[in-house]
Amino acid sequence: MASAFSLKRTASSRDVAVYAPSANAFYDATRVLPGAGGGGAEFQTTQMAERLASTGLHVAHIIYPVEREVSTPPNLDLIQRDFYLGRGGPIAKAREAAAIWRSLVRADAEKIILRGYGLHLLVGALYGRLRNCRVVMSGSNDIDFQPERRNRSRVSAAIYRRAIGSADLIVAQTGQQRTVASREFPRSRVELIKSFAEPADVSTEQPDGFLWAGRLVDYKRPLRYLDLARRLP
Repeated sequence: MASAFSLKRTASSRDVAVYAPSANAFYDATRVLPGAGGGGAEFQTTQMAERLASTGLHVAHIIYPVEREVSTPPNLDLIQRDFYLGRGGPIAKAREAAAIWRSLVRADAEKIILRGYGLHLLVGALYGRLRNCRVVMSGSNDIDFQPERRNRSRVSAAIYRRAIGSADLIVAQTGQQRTVASREFPRSRVELIKSFAEPADVSTEQPDGFLWAGRLVDYKRPLRYLDLARRLP
């Protein structure tokens, strides 16, 4: 295994690494409620990793620790990294950056997929440049392509914008997201891969309602579900 501080690139151990640590709940056999530690975006990364592995690619999924791993396809490796508590100031962020870097080194892949928005974008962009591997930035929301809406500091927003723009490919999951990404990063290659979900059996019961699960924040547009309720009484 390559040293975490080595910048020279040799033949990669794996084809693809997916960075989505909060997807750990979907790989933990001890969880009472599957997905308790992750949401829709994280669940999609598990589906994506498994499908890529089923095609014969050697895939690594970088996740937070699990108590007992579920069985995975032969070509899918779980790379567990330390939890990030999300507090502690600059020192904690520096440690988190180091943890992200070490996990990418352990994954040792030709291509890395960075899902969502966060410090991993900055570390992943630097890693891709120094280690000579391809970087895919995959957004989950319009705001993922608008650093100024995510950061209070102009300097921080500019750094994130530079990192996203350096990706070899930007992936949007809706037509609107693609429009936003193309407008914000006109020099970047932007592709649309529509949002997907796990197939479910057809229900034999007449539904009388629906459930919305998500954080009550403006960019998730919760009021759209009230519009849906009016259209489907």
